[in-house]
Amino acid sequence: MPSTKRPFPIVCILDIPCAATDLERVIAHILDALQNREEGPARTVSAVSIHTLVYAQDHPEAKHAMQRAYMNLPDATPAVWVAWLKGARTARKCRGPTLMRRLLQASASLPVNHAFCGGPPGLAEALRERVAQDLGVTRVVHTYSPPFRPMTEEEVASLAATLDEKGADIVWIGISSPKQEILAYRLSRHTRRVRYIITVGGAFDMLAGRVPEAPVWMQRIAMEWFFRLLMEPRRLWKRYATVIPRFLLLAALDLWRSLRSQEHRTSCA
Repeated sequence: MPSTKRPFPIVCILDIPCAATDLERVIAHILDALQNREEGPARTVSAVSIHTLVYAQDHPEAKHAMQRAYMNLPDATPAVWVAWLKGARTARKCRGPTLMRRLLQASASLPVNHAFCGGPPGLAEALRERVAQDLGVTRVVHTYSPPFRPMTEEEVASLAATLDEKGADIVWIGISSPKQEILAYRLSRHTRRVRYIITVGGAFDMLAGRVPEAPVWMQRIAMEWFFRLLMEPRRLWKRYATVIPRFLLLAALDLWRSLRSQEHRTSCA
């Protein structure tokens, strides 16, 4: 079973426990745990978008997976604002692509094995070649393109066995949310050797050079969503048109309940 003992202060955002910390501390914590060979079940880490937070409200399986995660990292500036209004002033935005890039680079000279799980056929392989070239990461021991449909329990168990056999320490999952959070939770129940399973959404496409990243200045002013909409209007316009207004409403209700109860920081698992 995945671990629920969490290393950082927790702030509850729409019933999802999120780590009130920053990327530097997250990366340092993961590297320290890997180098000390800490024992225990695989730890699931998720870069959580607004879409994922909203989706979880209507899908118990997704919410359960996220509530059982070792770390949920807010991958959206509005979610960080909600955390601040709840008193969690140490919360910072933790972008999935940035987490993946920095952690891969920081582990490049260490005996840390990675596996890439996600994307259409060929993407994970292309990503392996790209990170070797750009980041000096050569210890990618396995790549896998999951089926578009939900995997059966036998398929998940088989994948976990392969990852254990290959000696993967970190498994990166890059598929759509919340499919990736559900898969990470299911996978964590089967694997015996993997230490971290980290979901990063569209990071595979970005790090492989297939989809451009928003300029840093747009990331800083919470306009990355607009850049992505310009890049993929057909795929994203409907999502943003429905998700953003609903998130604002749910966040307002969440803050109102918190103000009434005065429980600014609470574990929601």
